[in-house]
Amino acid sequence: MDDLYDAIGTIAAFAHANGDDIDENIRPEDSQGISHGLDIYHRGNFMRIGKEAEQNRFEITSPYQFVPVLKNTISDQTLTDRVNVDLDAVSPRERNQVLQEALTHELRGATNQYD
Repeated sequence: MDDLYDAIGTIAAFAHANGDDIDENIRPEDSQGISHGLDIYHRGNFMRIGKEAEQNRFEITSPYQFVPVLKNTISDQTLTDRVNVDLDAVSPRERNQVLQEALTHELRGATNQYD
């Protein structure tokens, strides 16, 4: 068990040195099947590093978020043309809602492709 804690400590040290935030430690009673690990935010992206019960390795999981990727690949002019709304004239909340609706088609396609 000492090797496990040494490994988790090393991961935590590298995360801190990298400027990442450790959200919480994972304990057996917290999660299904993961005996120990860490939830880490790396450059705004969530990842969970955990050791499954009875395994001699760590597993890293991280959800893939399509909306930020799509927003970065489609130009502001293209989005403005699609929604027919002056995006600078609406509140940030309304802007996000309009952009979400404008990207619905791409989101469905990406979800089908990556599922």
